Amino acid sequence: MRLLRELPDERTARMLVDALADVGIETDLKEASQGFAIWVLDETTLDRARELCSSWLEERQEEAFKRAAARGRGARELKERSDLRRKQQAEAATREYETLSRPRPTPLTWGLIALCVAVAALTKLGQERTMLTALTIANPLRPVHVSVFSVFGHPVEWLSLPWDEPWRLITPVLINYGPLHILFNLLLLRDLGPVIEGRHGTRYFFFFLLVSGVISNVAQYQLNQSAQFGGMSGVVYGMLGLIWMRGRMDPKVGYGLSRFTVQFMLIWLVAGFLGDFGMANWCHVFGLLTGIVWGWASARLS
Repeated sequence: MRLLRELPDERTARMLVDALADVGIETDLKEASQGFAIWVLDETTLDRARELCSSWLEERQEEAFKRAAARGRGARELKERSDLRRKQQAEAATREYETLSRPRPTPLTWGLIALCVAVAALTKLGQERTMLTALTIANPLRPVHVSVFSVFGHPVEWLSLPWDEPWRLITPVLINYGPLHILFNLLLLRDLGPVIEGRHGTRYFFFFLLVSGVISNVAQYQLNQSAQFGGMSGVVYGMLGLIWMRGRMDPKVGYGLSRFTVQFMLIWLVAGFLGDFGMANWCHVFGLLTGIVWGWASARLS
């Protein structure tokens, strides 16, 4: 690094630095005893820098000097903005990584597990029919109104929904019939719930559970024409659809899902229709479809 010259005026000194940068000569501006000192970083360009300084400042080529300074200033400001943008993007990426790597608490997942266990104990795994009357989608003590309408020339029956008792649209997810039923549902809820709640928070997870649970329950009720069903499986398949679709379309969301889990749940879905296992098969199908649509929409909006 060699001293080029000292100038008493800071404005002229900065213009000279920008003008030299325009022709590819890198310099450094520092305060000096007589004003401001300009240092050339690459000594091989010192002679060229001196020649330009002489022509610009001593030979009065002011217009050429101003044009070169303006171009150099524009390039410098553009570089500063680009550097600032890259720094901000790096900081944002670091914050996002820290958010993804720091697991959030999942109170709703574990609260649901505890609630399902409590309901299973109170209803004796579905054997205590009196307790179930408050949780099934239709109150068995009340008559159900049936509406018949035509779809493509075929009569379709629509069972009235419990709008006067709206909690019934979601409470069937708390019912479990038998130890294998509750074990299957709660193990999958334990595995899949934290993936969503831990990434997006409890409120997001609650709203998704509400939507997927209501849709899958209503679909099972209408297509099977019976209120004798229950379980978290419609919601669990909804979580599977959401995690699978969002993870494929938006890898940065950080979802993780093992191939074994996907294969097992899809095989179980098909097996429900092929055999008589007493499962709420339409809950599974519509829960899965709800999760897929939700995952697709959230990936597009993210």
